[in-house]
Amino acid sequence: MTAPPPADTPKLLGDGESVKVKQSCTTLYYDSGDQVLYKVIDTHFDGYEWVLLKTYDNTSSESQTYAYSMIQYDNTTKTFVNNETKNPTVYNINITVDANSQIYLYQKRYKFIPKIWFRLDAWNQLWTVGNWKSAGVAEETGGYYVDSNESLTHGSQLSDTKELSVTEATITYTQDNIKQFQDCTSKCQTYLHDRGV
Repeated sequence: MTAPPPADTPKLLGDGESVKVKQSCTTLYYDSGDQVLYKVIDTHFDGYEWVLLKTYDNTSSESQTYAYSMIQYDNTTKTFVNNETKNPTVYNINITVDANSQIYLYQKRYKFIPKIWFRLDAWNQLWTVGNWKSAGVAEETGGYYVDSNESLTHGSQLSDTKELSVTEATITYTQDNIKQFQDCTSKCQTYLHDRGV
């Protein structure tokens, strides 16, 4: 048996795989001396894609310049800036298309999968909240994307895929000591059930 690689060793991201890039934990409720319920979010990077925004055809015998307003909504190393993740931003770019040619304009979109699960501190122990009367962890999974401020122009449509090297986040919380949902405290069950878990 070989030892796992250190946490900061990049992993290759291929088809159907994702890499955990962030983990966060927040307190949902706190009853002093009795119990605490935490929400853990593991954010997985699911890759990126170049989204085709527009195709420019220049059938004239001279170069043409086109203006395009790129809308960017609401992390090599990528750190997202506020105008990529907080508020919509519009910025203008100019595209020059040579005579009798075509240009494809793309915007880079990063894809993420958040996985939400719960930790219960009760009976002087820390538990991972499990499924109702079945094995596994009570977990909610979603998906979202971030349109970056990176654009690309290319003379033909993009079609290739490639593997990415991504550094996995340091993991603080693990899904161990699982307690089935029906065996958790009644307050925990009610709190999560009322919120659709």
